[in-house]
Amino acid sequence: MKYKRISSFISLLFIIIVVLFSQNTYASPSGWSKDVRLTFNSDQSSDPAIAVEGNMIHIVYGDDEGGGGSNRYIWYRNSSDYGKTWNERERLTNNPTQVNKLAIAVNGSKIHVVWYEEKDDKIHYINSSDNGITWSNNRAISSLAWGGSGPKIAINSSNIHIVFIATDLLANHFLSYINSTNGGVTWNSQTNLTTIIRDPDQPVIAVNGSNVHIVWKDTSDKFGNIQSGDVFYINSSDNGEKWSDEINLTPLDNDPLWSGYPDIVVNGSNIHVVYVDDRDGIAQVHYKRSEDDGSTWSNDLKLSNSTIDVHTPAIALQYDNIGVAWWDERDDNREIYYKKSLDNGEIWGIDTRLTYDSEYSVIPDIAMSGSYSHVVWADTRDNNPEIYYKHYPVPYPPTNLTIDIWGSNLTLNWTAPKNSPSPVNHYLIYRVTDPNAFTFSDSEIIYNSSGTGNDLLTTWNDTKALLNENNNYYYIVRAIDAEGWNDTNTNIVGKYVIPMKKGWNLISLPLAQRNTSISTVLQTIDGEYNVIWIYDAKEDRWLSSITDFTDINRTMGLWIHMKNSCNLSIIGAVPDSTDIALYEGWNLVGYPSLKPRNLNDALSGITWQAVQHYDAFDVNKPWKHNSTNKPDNLNDLKEMQPGSGYWVYVTINGTWPLTRVFENNKIVVWEVYGLEEKENYHNNYEPLTHNSIDIDEDNNNEIDEVPEAPIDKNKDERIDFSLFPLIILITFVFAEIVLLRKRWR
Repeated sequence: MKYKRISSFISLLFIIIVVLFSQNTYASPSGWSKDVRLTFNSDQSSDPAIAVEGNMIHIVYGDDEGGGGSNRYIWYRNSSDYGKTWNERERLTNNPTQVNKLAIAVNGSKIHVVWYEEKDDKIHYINSSDNGITWSNNRAISSLAWGGSGPKIAINSSNIHIVFIATDLLANHFLSYINSTNGGVTWNSQTNLTTIIRDPDQPVIAVNGSNVHIVWKDTSDKFGNIQSGDVFYINSSDNGEKWSDEINLTPLDNDPLWSGYPDIVVNGSNIHVVYVDDRDGIAQVHYKRSEDDGSTWSNDLKLSNSTIDVHTPAIALQYDNIGVAWWDERDDNREIYYKKSLDNGEIWGIDTRLTYDSEYSVIPDIAMSGSYSHVVWADTRDNNPEIYYKHYPVPYPPTNLTIDIWGSNLTLNWTAPKNSPSPVNHYLIYRVTDPNAFTFSDSEIIYNSSGTGNDLLTTWNDTKALLNENNNYYYIVRAIDAEGWNDTNTNIVGKYVIPMKKGWNLISLPLAQRNTSISTVLQTIDGEYNVIWIYDAKEDRWLSSITDFTDINRTMGLWIHMKNSCNLSIIGAVPDSTDIALYEGWNLVGYPSLKPRNLNDALSGITWQAVQHYDAFDVNKPWKHNSTNKPDNLNDLKEMQPGSGYWVYVTINGTWPLTRVFENNKIVVWEVYGLEEKENYHNNYEPLTHNSIDIDEDNNNEIDEVPEAPIDKNKDERIDFSLFPLIILITFVFAEIVLLRKRWR
């Protein structure tokens, strides 16, 4: 190995000599908003329900806060700007009891809320006539009810319709209905719609004019025939005075399977029903519709395409636009999914995953207004059940964001989004000095194109970001629609400054370059450097910028010899991921990250044995070392820094992938995954076990000699290239003299 390296070094020096002598002399779904957390307390929040009227969004949910663990209260929040901002929450109940199974409906500025209350086993009701500013008294409106399946509510003007499961002293269950014709001032008598031989559950209700539609799950039909679980339908055409015969919407001959969790919406004579059905061996969301007020029904259509059971679908519509949300476990976690139809249920889009957190996201509810879809759900990502919200549509993000140098300033360019579900009204440009600290607050907005007369510009010059400054700058451009909603992209471009010292510097590029030519990447130090060297670990050879390569990128460690000390400004994009090939032995690599990290974190999971770095600004001891076989207190290289290059020693070939990750909608750090053997390489990047090796204690505790470079790493002596032509000339003259003397003899 040593002779091979000496041979390589001699060849490398020969190239330098010849050249210098001859010359005499650088990853939310598209269209959806971010997840908005609505509750913030240490107690459990769950069972969210949502209703929408125009720009007003109303949400109720159950919360244990203040209940001491034994009591649960109803809380309310609203938004008057399509969910962009939210007013303070308000507690609607004060009874020391458990409340469950909430439902909400809205008509104009009047809000109606119903729920089951454990204290008296009855359905309770409350309303507001001024968009939630003031509320009526809480009152019971039913006889005994069963708390296992809560009430549902539908309204049409002053007519309020409620369905729930009633019970008696013998614990028999009944599908029960109650209504009010004067906006909830008084209530008519409760009506049971099923008999004692039934076992109804999960009722839901919808209304259009005087037509009231109810579906529910039952384990027997009206004749008492036992079912595993089917979905039944019944209606009234006179505001609940008389009711039709029921229809089994999920009949199958000798059906041993289960259907349940129905939901229903109506628009004119069009009725749309979704439910869960496990006829295919996996519980999936299924859909049926009627176009004649429930007289006839379409064939069953499977909507979801999960590989594992799905749960609790919710449906909403606005005109011919239909949205369905549910949760399932196809991603080895409980996540919210969404599917839509734009043509009254004829054609459906794909399953769209809405949540991507590592904890449970469950029990969604959905509402629509105009072209907007609003989804709420319960979520445990904060180590406690909380309520979350998201909204569709928001503008698509701008694409092809780039950064260039324009004179002494920086220029951003981007492409306007195409076919955006919410048209772009203007753009906001955010600028920070730490790429991991974007909060998208107003203080970070460096430019707002609204009202400038050029609202839809796709280029902008930052005249305040001068190249000769030492500051680092990072930018995100976001599209904004007329309602103030923005896209949620986190595509970052920026400028990073690397101080360069006269002589040798070992650096790397922390940003991804659109143009990787040396002249473009190093344009801010043009004429200030002599040569760049890189090391090809695969072929065990050195390459020079003078003869061997013209492009550089972020995977490389770069030896650059500077004529003078100055600053190098690197521009480019913050990459989502970078794969760096590693080969057995020493590798000269970059650290394409903007987050300093200790070595154990930066290299976690890969089989590394030693790391070295050359710090040109440490005159006394520029070489820094870290070996896994040395006590930590003897290692003086503790972390990897942006802009630095490193020697990394590994014992097997593999790939080191670095991926930018996000946490709680905030850009945070780079996550490092493990190194794989080539023979066992796959997408999981499972870490290999650490294999220790002996260290040569007489060689500065190094694991092997770092490949010889155009710098003596142990003595820290720079090679003076200006003397090479003279040395060659003297050698040549000396050789000629020797030859002449031999001839004279």
